Amino acid sequence: MSMSPAFAETLALVDPYVHRSNFLVRDIDRALRLYRDILGFKVNALVPVKSESFMYDVFNIDRTARMRIAFLSSPDSRFGAIGMTEVKGIDLPPAATVFPSALIVEIKGRFESVYDQIRAANLDVGRVYELTNPARREFLVTDVDGHRIIIMQLHAAD
Repeated sequence: MSMSPAFAETLALVDPYVHRSNFLVRDIDRALRLYRDILGFKVNALVPVKSESFMYDVFNIDRTARMRIAFLSSPDSRFGAIGMTEVKGIDLPPAATVFPSALIVEIKGRFESVYDQIRAANLDVGRVYELTNPARREFLVTDVDGHRIIIMQLHAAD
């Protein structure tokens, strides 16, 4: 399929970039046990969210709730690739039985160790899948707030 020069020029101006994913948690310290302590993400910042912040509108949270946000990155990554927003003072809805999204985390060299630590943390963890195209190992885990994570390792064994 060939593109017209005008269409190709328009595409050259488009630069989609995912700045950060952000999800809600009930207890940020508890959530960090998985994301920081087991998976190895760095906490770049952990700050309170002001009640006038647009974050209340983003998540449709009552402004009487208190919120804090942590910005996480992988050790060799840019600042805050993941946002984790804690909500206190109101009840969050229960976790879904159909997961509307999943975070995919690639790890290098620690696959069995991470799998064992997650199982020891009593999280909902699935079996290890050996997959092809590309060759990789993966398993599913559901964190304490109901977020689904795919942990994968490409072309490697521990």
